[in-house]
Amino acid sequence: MADYSKLIDAETWAFIDRTNSFYPPDAVDHSVEEQRRTYDRMCREFHAGQPEGVSAETTASDTPTHAIPIRIYRNARADDAAVVLYFHGGGFILGGLDSHDDVCAEICQRTGYEVVSVDYRLVPEDPVPGDTPVVAHASHIPRSRVDQVRQIMGLPPASDEQLRRGVEAAFDQFEKIRQPPDYGADLGKIIQFLAIVEERLAAVEQSPILRNGPEHYARALERSGEGLVRTAAQQLEGKGQDLEREAQNLAAYTKSAYDRKSQDLRMWISGGGGLFVGVTLFLPRGIVGVFARLRRGDAGGRTAGIPAGEATP
Repeated sequence: MADYSKLIDAETWAFIDRTNSFYPPDAVDHSVEEQRRTYDRMCREFHAGQPEGVSAETTASDTPTHAIPIRIYRNARADDAAVVLYFHGGGFILGGLDSHDDVCAEICQRTGYEVVSVDYRLVPEDPVPGDTPVVAHASHIPRSRVDQVRQIMGLPPASDEQLRRGVEAAFDQFEKIRQPPDYGADLGKIIQFLAIVEERLAAVEQSPILRNGPEHYARALERSGEGLVRTAAQQLEGKGQDLEREAQNLAAYTKSAYDRKSQDLRMWISGGGGLFVGVTLFLPRGIVGVFARLRRGDAGGRTAGIPAGEATP
């Protein structure tokens, strides 16, 4: 969405605020007459006055059924190149010759052209104000302007019949230009698009995010946070327990290795002591036995070598 606080300058905002100050909040419910009084009062407050060198004449243009009020603005230094035909704003409901008096005077002053402001009939007094003829008779047309244009084009002055036909042709052309365009196809697409938007909005309204509200999700986030902290604490505690078990296992392995080392040392000591005792106790006996056996062997050998007749009784 456009940010009009940045797009509109301060001077325009001041104009908007001043305009709004004339309309109460319930102005849309006012009658047409009340709306007109409010609008005219606002225009009087905004009126900037007529610039120097501009004069205004209020008169009327006669038609077969009624007279159309007009106001003609002339510049002291007139420029006859053109005439400005001015139709005031107001949505065909509001406004008149006085509501845009200073606007027409300023146009005349700046351009030098003659300005004719038309006080056309309004709704609801006239159901079709756009069909009200501004110029109903050829005599109401400023001939000097027409003759000047025809002279530039190399044509003789126009007769009243030519002027009448020209006015009728201009209005016919104006009616063709004003024909309202057919927006049927575009409106059909817009309606289809609005139906899709309505479905999307209905789906959005059914969303749990909108149904539950912010407090629900705040509590959910809080619970989720507590759950995360609790899970992290449990995981940390489990890791601590695992570390403690590994430390205990390491201590047990260390103690077992130390016990095996001590046991091996004791076995080596016991084996060495046994070997020493064995050598001390049994080695002399073995040596004596060996010598005894050797001695017996020598004696037997000598006995075996004496002849039978020489043997001692």
